[in-house]
Amino acid sequence: MTNPKREREPLGKFAPEGINDHILHVIFELAAELWVVKRRLAEVEGAAVAKGVIESPDAIVRDDSFQFDNTDRDAFVERIFGSLKDIGAKLDTQ
Repeated sequence: MTNPKREREPLGKFAPEGINDHILHVIFELAAELWVVKRRLAEVEGAAVAKGVIESPDAIVRDDSFQFDNTDRDAFVERIFGSLKDIGAKLDTQ
């Protein structure tokens, strides 16, 4: 017999039960993080442009030499998606 709850899971039989809870957690974390960053960035950009410290970021054209340090990005990804990191192990047991 098919479990109706499993059919409603976004990844169906390919993911463990309860995946919706993990995905919802990720969505809320991303939304909260994005709002804080957008609010703070708008304030910083506005002040910096108004004082002539920087040009409007929308007017800057980046070339291929523009590089990032990915350490902070990796920590961010781990915090946001950390609740999903054991999914692969659960998949192997189903």
